Amino acid sequence: MAIFIIENHSLLEELNLEKTKFSLDDLEELYESAVDQVALSALLGCVRLMERVEEKRVPTKEFLKKTEMLRLRDAEYKWMKDHPDSYPVSSDNTTVSFGQEMQTANRQLTVVLNILLTVAATFVFGFVGLQYTHPDLSQEVRLIIGLVMATVVLFADAYFLVKTLDE
Repeated sequence: MAIFIIENHSLLEELNLEKTKFSLDDLEELYESAVDQVALSALLGCVRLMERVEEKRVPTKEFLKKTEMLRLRDAEYKWMKDHPDSYPVSSDNTTVSFGQEMQTANRQLTVVLNILLTVAATFVFGFVGLQYTHPDLSQEVRLIIGLVMATVVLFADAYFLVKTLDE
C-alpha cells in the first residue's frame, strides 16, 4: 500500500488536517470532501511518495529446514551426476561399477558368440569342405563327419572356457 507524505504544514493547518501521512484512499476522500479547492490543489502539489522501508525478515525454522533439505538434495544429485559409476548394489553395501558390469557382460557375450561361430564354421567346413576333397562321399557321411568335428571343437572351446574361468 502506497503512503504519501505532505510536508507543507501551513497548507495542512489551512485545511484543518492533523496528520502528514496519507494513503491513496485518504487522498481521494480528502479530494471529495474538500471545501477550498485552491488550497487542496496546492496541497496535492506538495504530495510526495514515501519511500518504503522494508522490514528485515527472520527465516522461520520450517523455512530453514526446507532450504537445508533442498541444499542436501542438490548436493546428493551433484555427487550422483559427478560419480555415475559408484552406487551400492548388494545387501552388504559393496559398490560395483556399472561400467565394469557392462564390460563383464560384453566379454561373456563375446565368448559365447565366438564359441557358436567357431562350432558352426567347423561344421560347415566338415560338411561342405569334404564335398570338394572327396566328392564320392554321401551326404549322410559328410553330415556325421561335420557333426563330429563340430563336437570336438565345442569340447575344446568348453575346456579353454572352463580353464580361463578358474583364473
